[in-house]
Amino acid sequence: MAKIWVFGDYSQAEARVVAWKGPVPSLRRWFSEGIDVHTQVARHIAQFVQTRGLKLPRNLFMTKPWGQYAKGDPERDLSKATVHGNNYGLGKRKFALITGLPEAYAGQVQDIYHHLFPEVRANYHAGIAAELRK
Repeated sequence: MAKIWVFGDYSQAEARVVAWKGPVPSLRRWFSEGIDVHTQVARHIAQFVQTRGLKLPRNLFMTKPWGQYAKGDPERDLSKATVHGNNYGLGKRKFALITGLPEAYAGQVQDIYHHLFPEVRANYHAGIAAELRK
């Protein structure tokens, strides 16, 4: 008898749950349109950083015009960690360890994410907390 292993990989499953359960309209729209969410988040963080002239280590989010960030850029990888970590409510210290950013800058990136997507804290995190209190 032959044995077959089946492995299912749900593309960006955790972020999809947050997008719909939040709800977070921009994330939901990007998923529906088949747009890479982590690239879009990188672009939005870059736009925020560039328009405000913020300084991050390694000149992050300042190396090219904000609309040109793409897969393969370190900013896209940082954005992926930002989406997943902050959707889980990761603390600043742990986020700094994961990303390799100094703690103050890690907190700044987290603050930018929550400024861009306030529904994550206001709706998703609050909803989970309410369910846990029941």
